Amino acid sequence: MKDQLYMVREEVVKVNMWDQYESTSKQWVELMTQGGLDFPYVRASQRDDGHYYYLIPINSYADIDKFPGIFGSAIEKAGKDKWNNFMVENESSIETHRDFVVRWSADYSYVPKEPRLKIEDSKFAHCFSFILN
Repeated sequence: MKDQLYMVREEVVKVNMWDQYESTSKQWVELMTQGGLDFPYVRASQRDDGHYYYLIPINSYADIDKFPGIFGSAIEKAGKDKWNNFMVENESSIETHRDFVVRWSADYSYVPKEPRLKIEDSKFAHCFSFILN
């Protein structure tokens, strides 16, 4: 195994708007799929306190500069009005959000030799640990 960088998006949902957030998250996937977004989306994880984490593998920090073009293309295909309406609905359900980069270290990250649940058999990650760069 080798080191891997990830762009992490953390979104904290307003407790009284959880259903709206879940609904708009599904809409986001539909909008991006319809827009032809070709993006390696690896994991989504939800905690029971309204924190959602989305991991996107990146090859280098320079990949972050490509995000506006990648997402912008899908947003253009969705249409300005549709996208603006979506953003109002989605953002109103989010308390805060942050983006950061983490590195999975081949040397320092723990992977058991015989895990109880293999990664390929898991449908989502309950939690994860990482070392900030």
